[in-house]
Amino acid sequence: MTVQNRYLLLSQMPNGLPYNRYGLITSMRLGGAVVRNRVRRLLREALRVLHPRLCTGYDIVLIARPPLVEQPFVDVQRIVRELFQQAKLVMVAESGDL
Repeated sequence: MTVQNRYLLLSQMPNGLPYNRYGLITSMRLGGAVVRNRVRRLLREALRVLHPRLCTGYDIVLIARPPLVEQPFVDVQRIVRELFQQAKLVMVAESGDL
């Protein structure tokens, strides 16, 4: 299943394991190595924060698109969370706060 917006594309596939595996793709279209590494760091941190609330057993690939480069971390975190919610990979929190 694939979910996308103008910033990211999320592709998921069940892996039959009790944990998730993540792949981050930042192509040269985003910019130089410094820019691509910054985007990867932002995405890794957003995943680290969101990880405890995610359903397990999936291989998940995030493909960054050029508009993501200009976004601050708060917006990247929101964008990642919304994509995971659209893909129905976020477990429902008891307190309702996501």
